[in-house]
Amino acid sequence: MDGDSKISRVRPDLQDERKRELETARELTSVEGTGLRNISLNRPNQYVQALNQGGQIETLKPTVEDAGSLLDRKRFIDKEDKVTTLGMLVCGEGPERWLLSRCHLDGFVSGPVVIAEEKKTFRDNVLQLMEAGVAWTIRNIQSGVRLKSGGSRILEYPEKLVRECINNALAHRDYSLDRPVQITLRPKRSLSIRNPGNLPASLIIRHDHPSRPIRRVFVLGAEDGPCIYYQERTCQPT
Repeated sequence: MDGDSKISRVRPDLQDERKRELETARELTSVEGTGLRNISLNRPNQYVQALNQGGQIETLKPTVEDAGSLLDRKRFIDKEDKVTTLGMLVCGEGPERWLLSRCHLDGFVSGPVVIAEEKKTFRDNVLQLMEAGVAWTIRNIQSGVRLKSGGSRILEYPEKLVRECINNALAHRDYSLDRPVQITLRPKRSLSIRNPGNLPASLIIRHDHPSRPIRRVFVLGAEDGPCIYYQERTCQPT
């Protein structure tokens, strides 16, 4: 009550970072020149079906106007019925016209041998981009047959891992930047999924020491036990 307590330096830094995040949270900004006419009725219904996979939450909408309540609650439209960037990503009709490369996903296969679909660009709503990116990755990675479980198929990278990584890349990218999400596959070497934007300041490690080796260990669950992948590299000072 005397007002003499000190605020740690961490709290103002976190608040400044939060303000920067809000400034670049373009997902909820309105797309000028749009309205309910720019909503594709199939897309909200596909979104409803995805929501209802664990039990009925929403009913299918016969018209775009009937979907207005859902669109408003999910922040797909603003108070003036303009479509937000988020709404255009999920439910928009022809999102590329309004969002350009922000609704693109690029796939690259980097290797000495040219194979089918070496480079592929997908242009669609975000849910369709995720499914297309997963399908493209599964088609282009190595696969084999597991001796156990009746000779079931085993993939170079678990499908659940691929799906989660692509989902996160699309969900957590910086939509203020007009650049696509990129999937780069190096057969038998690596799978890289990159999205536009920077890490929050709290997650960036800075040091003034000379280069030092860092070993990163990734433990991924698998049906036959944990699969451990590790990567050694040199961390350059920033």
